[in-house]
Amino acid sequence: MIGQTHLLTGPPPFDEPAEQALLGSLILCPSKLADVAGIVEPGDCYRESHRAIFQTLNELRAEGVAFQDDAIIVLTETQRRYPAAGVTPELIERLMGAVPIAEHAAYYGQQVRDAADRRRIVHVCRETLQRAQDTSVDPADLLARLDDVRAGRGEDSGPAVASLADLIRDHAQTRPVLIDGLLRRGEVANIIAAPKVGKSWLTYSLALSVATGRPWLDTFQTMPGRVLIIDNELHPETLASRIPMVADAMAIPESERSHRLDVLSLRGRLMDIVRLSRLVESLHPDQYHLVIVDAWYRMLPPNVGENDNAAMASLFNRVDQYAAQTGAAWCLIHHASKGNQSDRRVTDVGSGAGSQSRAADSHIVLREHEEAGCVVMDAAVRSFPPVTPLALQWEFPLWRPVHHLDPSRLADPRSRQQAVRDVEGRQTILDALADGPLTERKLRAATRLSKERLERLATDLESSRQIVAEEIVVSGHGATQYRLPEPVDAADSPGLALYG
Repeated sequence: MIGQTHLLTGPPPFDEPAEQALLGSLILCPSKLADVAGIVEPGDCYRESHRAIFQTLNELRAEGVAFQDDAIIVLTETQRRYPAAGVTPELIERLMGAVPIAEHAAYYGQQVRDAADRRRIVHVCRETLQRAQDTSVDPADLLARLDDVRAGRGEDSGPAVASLADLIRDHAQTRPVLIDGLLRRGEVANIIAAPKVGKSWLTYSLALSVATGRPWLDTFQTMPGRVLIIDNELHPETLASRIPMVADAMAIPESERSHRLDVLSLRGRLMDIVRLSRLVESLHPDQYHLVIVDAWYRMLPPNVGENDNAAMASLFNRVDQYAAQTGAAWCLIHHASKGNQSDRRVTDVGSGAGSQSRAADSHIVLREHEEAGCVVMDAAVRSFPPVTPLALQWEFPLWRPVHHLDPSRLADPRSRQQAVRDVEGRQTILDALADGPLTERKLRAATRLSKERLERLATDLESSRQIVAEEIVVSGHGATQYRLPEPVDAADSPGLALYG
């Protein structure tokens, strides 16, 4: 029986037992695929895992692969072909055990098709009701849309080609802005930074800003709305301590934050992004304006690697579906790739497949500034003008804008390492000259520094008056000799450092 639902606000109709019985019948008796071919299609299944299995069964039959009553073949082939669908051995076993009579596959297929038709009707009715409130829309267009549904030309009849005039007429309004300049409702964003930089703390300020309508980072205006944080890294006790700490630092009273921000802690009971569909189905449209997933890498289904472009694109398609179903913006918190980030484009900072940055509507990154304790926030956005990079300084427990810092001065680990090596090289020269003057040739032998590096470091030391360079004659030839400065007579220059 189709689950009870409030048609305009609840999850769409679907028939779980019928989908299970249909797929179980087809696994046990593949010949029934021919019987259901004109009745039901994979796309009529509500669950993505069910659609993936159904499609795999059709493909195996077309390829001449025998799989009757073979759970292993069905499982491995579905996982190989549709890795993001989240098909598990337990699911296949459950389907094969849910079949009353395999011979009745066509009957189960008709039930699945009926539920799919009901979903199409609900979708169009919701869409029509929403558009009916727009006085600029011609009622005749709405009635024609309903007539199309009655005639069987509903939402799933395939992508519709529209003229530019129709496109502008039907989509005159852009999606509502959630974070001005960065993100709209219904869009997907990544927030990327190196591990342990403070992404989660930044996330809390984002969630609280949207929940209360405050400007995020005192820079980006937000539209107030309910927020859900899905956290799979921290224990509930930690979240219960951290979020109020940030709220207090932002001077947000408890009366404003307590009932507009919800938290789901998955620590110890992990749920991947595919299994999260159960939660999404239970949400009312527009219940949340923003959903934050922290952290993305822990939401990947088993056997799906973050470097798999096709799999990651499929997962982002799923997140797009979630955003469409909920009407909320979805923000995924992820870690940066290893190595120097200063010379990479914004879209190349995230770890894993490039499809992750291309699929997102907003790609927000934090990169280390050359000033200690500071980062630069930059973004690539799809539906806004280019973003001006912003320098942020860490003042526990908040990131705060620092407008006097140049955001273009990103820290370069290679420069830092070079600076450390130069300090060591200069000290090596000073140590070698402690026993007396040395010509350049003898100083190179004593320090084992290359000619170019010795000259550069010696010039630095000479300019800071830590050594003295003199031209002398050795065996009739000119040579440069280095020595330490003469000690300053303290009686003549009281308070002057010994070596100037």
